[in-house]
Amino acid sequence: MLICNFSLVPIEVSLILLLAYLQSFNAQNVTLTATSTAKYLYSDGYPTAYLNNLTYDWLITSDIPTELVNIIVEDCQIEYLEGKVTSACQVDELSIYDGEFDNSTALYQSCCITDVPAMNSSGPSILIRFVTDATIVARGFRIKYYNSAYKPTDVAAAFGLYIAIAVIVVAIGVCVAIIAFYVTKKTKVHSQRVNPLGREEANTSTKTDSYQETEPVDEYNKPPLPSDSPVPLPNDWSELEGMAAPLNIGPRPDLISFKNISDGQTRGNKLPPIQQVNEIN
Repeated sequence: MLICNFSLVPIEVSLILLLAYLQSFNAQNVTLTATSTAKYLYSDGYPTAYLNNLTYDWLITSDIPTELVNIIVEDCQIEYLEGKVTSACQVDELSIYDGEFDNSTALYQSCCITDVPAMNSSGPSILIRFVTDATIVARGFRIKYYNSAYKPTDVAAAFGLYIAIAVIVVAIGVCVAIIAFYVTKKTKVHSQRVNPLGREEANTSTKTDSYQETEPVDEYNKPPLPSDSPVPLPNDWSELEGMAAPLNIGPRPDLISFKNISDGQTRGNKLPPIQQVNEIN
């Protein structure tokens, strides 16, 4: 316990010793454990106002020595002097050290004039120190901390969503492949035919199977048969009376067909005069 005899020292020294004595009651040291579940620490009085003449240390250690400590300063308002050109911190200050002690590498030392970036330790511990003076106070801060085994809820949910989408896509692809295989097989079966010899073969129709369109032939302008044609020539032919009927086709009608003659009249295609005389007799 600190004992001061104020009658033996000047008044200024007495005030300094008294301030140090009072601050010794406000100095607090807290040890926290960082796990894979996110937790929060708050400055005293947050979010209303922190206390004056405060020195506060938080030592955060990972529950797994191989995991690092991660912190995110989500909200921070500390006393600072706002000038016309720039702003500056007063005595109130937030310090973050990469290790267990204040002589470790400082990751951050300021009064939250600008946004504080997310930080992580190089080992299993981080020390956070908050110091205030006897004048102006502010809202304070809220800090989120966890170790490197932590997986944010939104990341885990997104990962699960990606897995579900991948499963659905694979299932749809399998269904489409099965349907395509079934349709292809069914179409192939229907396209096969059996020839008289009993051998299955695919439809072998080609362009040569289709008929070619030809120009119509006029009755009076038929091209002559070639000399080597196997078709026998008619026995007799008359331009006006027509073609003589073959003798070996049985009864012959008098009128075979009608056709338009060049003189504008319509006549029947009659048998030759010699055969008509024989018929009359």
